[in-house]
Amino acid sequence: MGSGKSTVGARLAERLGWAFVDLDAEIVRTQGQAIAEVFRNQGEAHFRQVEHEALLRILNMLGGPTVIALGGGTFIQERNRDLLCQRGATTIYLSGEFAVLLERCGAEQGTRPLAQDIEEFRKLHADRQPIYRSAELTVEIGNRSPEEISSEIVATLEKRNSQSAVPE
Repeated sequence: MGSGKSTVGARLAERLGWAFVDLDAEIVRTQGQAIAEVFRNQGEAHFRQVEHEALLRILNMLGGPTVIALGGGTFIQERNRDLLCQRGATTIYLSGEFAVLLERCGAEQGTRPLAQDIEEFRKLHADRQPIYRSAELTVEIGNRSPEEISSEIVATLEKRNSQSAVPE
């Protein structure tokens, strides 16, 4: 939460010339209510099921290279990590210091159901770290702009692709 997944994802897709999908926005569109309302009205377990189904639907509809901004809890679910792995997705963790994430989430108080209590948010952040760090790439966001972060990701992907090319 607060790492800039949606903004960086959109910039990254633009730089790569790929399509972009924001999973949370897709959930809001299909559910007809904000994420916070889904949590409040149906609970987190229901939301996680809806989230998984939305990810599956998006992956099944892809028509080409696409950047997908996942919600903060999407990657925590093993079934979603497995699904992304099966599809050959490159996973990227946008890592940030807790204080930076808290400041960013504080500006959106009320819209982030799992960031309402600072100590619970701190615990959630710490608990999720080992799983987030299992992503293929980790990019430290610091106080950098989305353009700087997306530039680093593009450079890293280009370097990886050039290193994996087999000479003829």
